Amino acid sequence: MDHTNHDCLLVAIMTHGEENGFLYAKDNKYNAEEVWDCFKAVKSLAGKPKIFLFQACRGSKMEERTIIPCGSGVPRCSIIPSNADYLMVYSCIEGTYMMNTFVFLVFKKLGAKGYASWRNTSEGSWFIQDLCKDINEYKDKEDMLSILTHTLRRVAYTRCSNVPTDPDKDGRQEMPVFSSTLTKLLYFYETSH
Repeated sequence: MDHTNHDCLLVAIMTHGEENGFLYAKDNKYNAEEVWDCFKAVKSLAGKPKIFLFQACRGSKMEERTIIPCGSGVPRCSIIPSNADYLMVYSCIEGTYMMNTFVFLVFKKLGAKGYASWRNTSEGSWFIQDLCKDINEYKDKEDMLSILTHTLRRVAYTRCSNVPTDPDKDGRQEMPVFSSTLTKLLYFYETSH
């Protein structure tokens, strides 16, 4: 496919996943790298941001919660996921996540390693719902990584599971994770092509 007239690529996959990074199709399992490997040699995408969005669990652990007392820089007393508010930067990442041919690879959302991701059976994934809301709200004002930060905050601070029949799953939260190798800011502007 020729992507000459496209400013970026966004691939979204919503499925089930495992802690070891495998994702599930109807009849097989595969690794996320297999998806973006398909785009390495596409010349019309060279130098353009490529966004890979994977909505999947990375295990079955439930997110622990941390209570933030009032007056701690948040507008009200809050309960947030214990994996919230970390910024981790590595000079290289284990595996093949950092690829020279993918200088602009943006992010993957596979929850924190080892943890489950949440979805509402009638409305869908918390993360996808909130990302769509935030893109619509901020697309004309902010870059993609800032929008993602809004989404992570929204999921961490406003979402909580409601499974009263299963105490191990009730009142749980989610902390989405993304990684980026963007070398420039990515904005969503309308274009004429």
